[in-house]
Amino acid sequence: MHTSQFLAVLLATSSVQAIGMPSSLSSAFSRRQDPAPVPAPSLAVLDSSPAAPVPAPDSAVPAVPAPTSDAPIPDPAVPVPAPDSAMPSPAEPAPSPPAPIPAPDSPAASPDAETPSGDGLIGADPAVGPDADTKKKPKPILPILGGQPPIGGQTPTGYEPPVGIRNGICPPIWNKISRDLTPLFLENGQCNDLARGAIRAAFHDCGAYKLSLGFNGGCDGSLFLAPQELERQENGGLRAVVPVLGRLAQKYGVGMADFFQFAGAHAVKSCPLGPTVQVFVGRRDSAQPNPEGLIPNPRSPGNALVKLFEEKGISPTELAALIGAHTAAKQRIFDPATAGTPLDSSVGIWDVKYYQQVLQRTAPFILPSDAALAKTAATAPAFRSFASSQGGWSAAFSPA
Repeated sequence: MHTSQFLAVLLATSSVQAIGMPSSLSSAFSRRQDPAPVPAPSLAVLDSSPAAPVPAPDSAVPAVPAPTSDAPIPDPAVPVPAPDSAMPSPAEPAPSPPAPIPAPDSPAASPDAETPSGDGLIGADPAVGPDADTKKKPKPILPILGGQPPIGGQTPTGYEPPVGIRNGICPPIWNKISRDLTPLFLENGQCNDLARGAIRAAFHDCGAYKLSLGFNGGCDGSLFLAPQELERQENGGLRAVVPVLGRLAQKYGVGMADFFQFAGAHAVKSCPLGPTVQVFVGRRDSAQPNPEGLIPNPRSPGNALVKLFEEKGISPTELAALIGAHTAAKQRIFDPATAGTPLDSSVGIWDVKYYQQVLQRTAPFILPSDAALAKTAATAPAFRSFASSQGGWSAAFSPA
């Protein structure tokens, strides 16, 4: 199943009580199998608690030129509320709900993008970079939002779609949050420590999930609402940023789970070259701690990481795309002696130098898990491909 398929059901489904888990991994990562993919509003970011540096070999891999761009970076996309109409059976065509609302100052979608005429389809991926080789097709999340169970899953007894699903208008508060977050996430034109913390927090709130848990675990705001989660070693590098994000969510009066996912997506877009990651709102918050042992360990071998993410519904190629978020990461607790060392040489820019420098072993700091994924059979081809294609990586990351 595609990561985009996975996360969209997660985030989008979490917004629906039909997927009543904690929510993107949306009230939780929602279970889906391979029919049509779903857009992924949540961002998944691997544990950036770095590992001991990997020594550079005698011969480095030939350098791959990193793409650059002087284009201004628009503000991130505003979340799209889920439509509320009752959904037809999968065999019947789904009605076209209102189109997603673009973020302020965002460029219009590409004119040749595959967008249905009339009312747009909620769940369509945003336009990707000019060097992406394929157009993104709308993803059918509407049956799930209308109350039908996810493929291979069951809807809890007595489920009723949440009130307001039929309202296709994005709540104005998210426009204000977007405007307020932009200056908080930028410093000298690049994404800063609060932005990278928001990206990592978005994954850690969602990542404690696997398909076998059903409607338990995942994106539910428990990273803030269940304080004991921050006491876990895996979340050690988040103890400063999570309280800041939690207080911001309370200030705006929005859901904690929704805020973590929106802030993470906004932080990605705030970084120069960062892609748009579509976000749905409506997840259900929980103060119940998520299960332990489901966040990736930076010392894990590649095959173990592939297995861990497949249990969450994330493919090896999607994992290779998601790990690229380390382009904006710093190690803080893995090696206290070098705390604050970035994982690539352009940590404030969302570029592919991370992939290039891990392959070349020239990065300022390399986690053992990153080095392992660069050479593990299941992930290495995509890892190498992303090193030479900013557009290809963006196209793979956004729906993952």
